[in-house]
Amino acid sequence: MALQGEGGAGKPDLLMAKQNIDLLELMQEKTKGNLSPEESKLLEQLLFEVRIKFVEAQGRT
Repeated sequence: MALQGEGGAGKPDLLMAKQNIDLLELMQEKTKGNLSPEESKLLEQLLFEVRIKFVEAQGRT
């Protein structure tokens, strides 16, 4: 998930980042019980990482 504007420079697009996090959360909810343990863990780790980056980006703005 890119938190930067076009070309990786400029102000983070926190609204778009939050929307992407919300979509990943929805995907996690809708696929619960239908993913392999590896897929479930990967999605969980991805969500954790993007949430951390989102909070860090919020602190910089």
